[in-house]
Amino acid sequence: MISVSEGKSLIRQHARELNTVPVVLSDANGKVLAEDVYAAVDIPNYPQSSMDGYAFHFDDFQQHGKLIVNGEMAAEWVIAKPGFHERSTSISKRLLTDPEQTVITFEMPDATSPRGIGAGGDVRELAIAVGQFSPDQMPV
Repeated sequence: MISVSEGKSLIRQHARELNTVPVVLSDANGKVLAEDVYAAVDIPNYPQSSMDGYAFHFDDFQQHGKLIVNGEMAAEWVIAKPGFHERSTSISKRLLTDPEQTVITFEMPDATSPRGIGAGGDVRELAIAVGQFSPDQMPV
């Protein structure tokens, strides 16, 4: 076995230094950087969960949801724990006077940002997401 310093010496003796070549960014795929690259500013300029992470205590979690049709509340629910949840409701015909002009709104009044709960500067609101909306029947 050889020492670290002997190993470094062997590498210096047998490896050759590569020349640096300026390359436009669009041609840089597959190349190796000659030196570290640093951003001039943080982007975004606040802690972001995809890199920094957030811990949430869900024992007292509640997310309210409202389904509003043509300005009137058609359904309301409370989700008491995180995860996938499916909700279905029947909408009164009286709210669907003109199917071609029906306005359906989802409201999440409890939505808040990490900044709002003291978990960083991110101001984007976190709430539930509607993955699919499928009206089974519309009156004709």
